[in-house]
Amino acid sequence: MTHLEVHFSSEKLRKVLQDEKKILQKYGEKCGKKIKLRISNLRTAVNWEELKGLPGNWHPLIGDRLGQWASDLEQPKRLIVEFDGNYSKSDNGEVEHDSVTVVEIVDYH
Repeated sequence: MTHLEVHFSSEKLRKVLQDEKKILQKYGEKCGKKIKLRISNLRTAVNWEELKGLPGNWHPLIGDRLGQWASDLEQPKRLIVEFDGNYSKSDNGEVEHDSVTVVEIVDYH
């Protein structure tokens, strides 16, 4: 089992989310800290099942966002990700992806 490799949907998003000062400037202290925690959780997770047990109410989306997953930040903002790359099934049948892309931080409600 390997940990997820985290990618970003754009270079602009990567630059903001990988710089603590820029995260806090753009999203504020409370939301910024949650974003950093969620990304850290992504980097240490092995699969979707592991994420579901972590803080942030990770959940799959439906409708126009089918194939994406969200995690709660400061209401009403959500961190949106898509699992990508190679995947396999573990011995217990869980799907394990090798990478995930952070798509955006948004209020989709």
